[in-house]
Amino acid sequence: MWWLYFSKEEHLQEQRFELAITWGYGHLLIYASGAAVGAGFAVLVDVITHHSKTSMLVGEYTVAVSVALYMFGLWFVRDRFALKGYLKHLLVLFGALIVTVPPFLGLQGVALLTLLSVVVRSHMACRLNDNSK
Repeated sequence: MWWLYFSKEEHLQEQRFELAITWGYGHLLIYASGAAVGAGFAVLVDVITHHSKTSMLVGEYTVAVSVALYMFGLWFVRDRFALKGYLKHLLVLFGALIVTVPPFLGLQGVALLTLLSVVVRSHMACRLNDNSK
């Protein structure tokens, strides 16, 4: 999640009031969802240590939905303005995939797709920047 946030495209190229408001208030979603990932791990610890009657799948979904909201938040404040073409929707796609993976691959699938989103987004953004020079 750190590498997704601190990418080369973290700053918006235009200076408009509407973008500044979106950037500033949109970070509330990013911060809240980042904190929710930690809360999701706390749920998983309670499930694993048998301090909760919640199922493991519910715990995994707690983390997955939080990570997906984080990616949506990054798209909302940055990617939809900073990137072009299909690349601007990449984080929304990965967020949707992350929400579908817990029943099949569990938390490992969430981690794998998060890592894959960093690699794919970084690679494609670098290619886009190289082609625009």
